[in-house]
Amino acid sequence: MLVVNPRNGKWRVFVDGLHFANGVQLHRDGQSVLVAETTRGRVVRIPLDGKTPSTVFADGLPGFPDNIRLSPRGGYWIPVNNVRNGSLFSWMMEFSPQWPIIRRIAHRITSLVPWFEFEKSKTSMLLRVDEEGRTIEVWHDPKNRVSNVAEVCEADGHLYTGSYYLPYIGKAKI
Repeated sequence: MLVVNPRNGKWRVFVDGLHFANGVQLHRDGQSVLVAETTRGRVVRIPLDGKTPSTVFADGLPGFPDNIRLSPRGGYWIPVNNVRNGSLFSWMMEFSPQWPIIRRIAHRITSLVPWFEFEKSKTSMLLRVDEEGRTIEVWHDPKNRVSNVAEVCEADGHLYTGSYYLPYIGKAKI
């Protein structure tokens, strides 16, 4: 993760060693940020003071977390895509952070075999977690009409979802 000074354009490495860092959200305390580590299936909390060590905020998520966002009802929304389903793809992604060779093989297979794209794009889930990272609400579409959810926004009694794959915005009443 980089820190950029917008006044002079200078930047520095703030945190390294993250795995596919995706979706940064300022924590309600204003003293830390939450970062989804997509390929590790977790969210980490990183203090902004640069001295305090990072901690795991939410771990063992059922798939790949993406852009974590605040919920106006408290806690945070975490869209999770490619929910683990026992498939070969799920297995390869499960072990990809620990075994880089598996990640490379998975990437090559998914780029060469079209049905992998179909398989991996089927399932998404929305998790709302509390201030400690514990799951307090789950939204799941078992018919997979809304897949590859990468963003969720809660407003006016609805959840709005965005996808990196589908050409529309989803809307669901809470």
